[in-house]
Amino acid sequence: MPAGPTRLGKFELLLPIGTGGMATVFLGRAPVIEGVYRDVAIKLMHAHLGVDGIDGPGMLLQEAEIAALVRHPNVVTVEEAAVDPAGVYLVMPYVEGDSLAGLVRSELTSGGVIPRRIIARILCDALAGLHAAHELADEDGQTRNVVHRDFTPSNILVGVDGVSRLSDFGVAKVTSRIARTATGQIKGKIGYMSPEQVRTDPLDRRTDVWAAGVIAWESLTGRRLYASDEVGTMLRIAQDTPPRLQSVMPDISDPLDTAVASALEPDLKQRCPTADELRKRLTAAFEAQGGGGIADPGEVGAYVRRLAGTSLADRRERAAAVLKARRGVHDPATPSEQGAAKSAERLDLAKAAPPESDTTAVDFSRSAGNRPSSGKSRTIAFGVAIVAGAVTGLVVYAFRDPPMTAPSAPGSGAAASAPASSAPETPVVTAVDASAKPITAVTLKADAPIASVTIGERTVVIAAPREEVAIELPPETPRPALLDVVSSNRRQVQVTVEAGASTVDVSFAGATARPVSGGNAARVPSGGARPTGGGAKKGSTKGPKLGDYPGK
Repeated sequence: MPAGPTRLGKFELLLPIGTGGMATVFLGRAPVIEGVYRDVAIKLMHAHLGVDGIDGPGMLLQEAEIAALVRHPNVVTVEEAAVDPAGVYLVMPYVEGDSLAGLVRSELTSGGVIPRRIIARILCDALAGLHAAHELADEDGQTRNVVHRDFTPSNILVGVDGVSRLSDFGVAKVTSRIARTATGQIKGKIGYMSPEQVRTDPLDRRTDVWAAGVIAWESLTGRRLYASDEVGTMLRIAQDTPPRLQSVMPDISDPLDTAVASALEPDLKQRCPTADELRKRLTAAFEAQGGGGIADPGEVGAYVRRLAGTSLADRRERAAAVLKARRGVHDPATPSEQGAAKSAERLDLAKAAPPESDTTAVDFSRSAGNRPSSGKSRTIAFGVAIVAGAVTGLVVYAFRDPPMTAPSAPGSGAAASAPASSAPETPVVTAVDASAKPITAVTLKADAPIASVTIGERTVVIAAPREEVAIELPPETPRPALLDVVSSNRRQVQVTVEAGASTVDVSFAGATARPVSGGNAARVPSGGARPTGGGAKKGSTKGPKLGDYPGK
């Protein structure tokens, strides 16, 4: 049974390659002339958005409006936006590479950080793109006062061409017109929010400058600037002055320490005023720091290929397997040959699923959710995990713990390359054939389509909601296990899976619809569950927590 569309308009969908709270990004291809195609990235809004006051389509189309108008080599532009029965979608150039978040994680797995020459180029490129967005003007030449509000490592894409590009304007705000964000509503990732953002004060471009300062601080140190839970992080942002770089890394030069601190100034009047000014300060500081100054694009591209080359090659192989299988299905053939083609597609893609999570968010080298149109197996590398569709019948969604990320030692320099790894804050989610269901799997059977399941800080969002979902829990998950289950109309229940339980009947009857945003749903117990083979019961409320670096 198909899990979703294979085509959107003239575009063919091949593989899910990234995911966030609002949409899934697919590797696709667009026809140029007969028999010739070019790669594109297609961002398809989640099916469960656009209901109960969540303006998912409006947010996605706002992203299209901003990104289509910003023409800059360091910005991922939007080439086309359309509405399809499958949902609203955007078409963008495909950036082959990794996100800054992915590069940081790869280095952290080996105890290192991105070499300073490399991070210098990435930061300066991203700031150039950010400044271009800030300077976007209307038809009359008036600045639109765009605030990105989600300038984070997940949204900085670093290509194998050595160019870094800013993406995802989904929560951007245009302050020159009526805001689409409700008064008092906070949008963005907690760890990168500015003090004024936390206070819900009016925002301008300096909010994004603060986020750039956080990225610089964390990328250089390999640590989280704020390693608290969400409430603790917000309190620290609102009340504290961030620690200086030199307090963590004494070998940082005074100019670089000062440049980063100028972006992390709580007082708006004292903060570095523009992204372009911060880029200039960082450029001068990196040149004065020594160690070769700033890398050129060729060096950055080689670095990305070294860290992400294996996963990128795997993606190409999986895309080729999809195309081969589709040709096998559509070519004239005997029934047995057609069945073999379908089987080969399923097996090849399951085998190709990389063993690794936010975002979020969008990890363009290792994330690979599961919303292909013909039911392939995938792994999501980071961000809010999104999986959908069936290989044959029931799909098993597996939470797997990523490796822990310890802070790097002060003063650590260039680090060795590391294989693609999962994000510390989001699980690997693998869809596998139900015939291979592990003994730790629990099947949820609901009276309404399930849109997401959360355990602790790990969330699986079902892009094509379904009433029966099998969840493979991490082996060390204590029993009873507390699960938050959200329906496609955002009704939420909380269930406890007892030791030995294999099936849980979930009822959303009487549950109250709750706002659901990003990764973890609010922990509000309601409704109920009926256990089978071990049972389940309502559990206690729990507060959300923020994961380790990098925030999705």
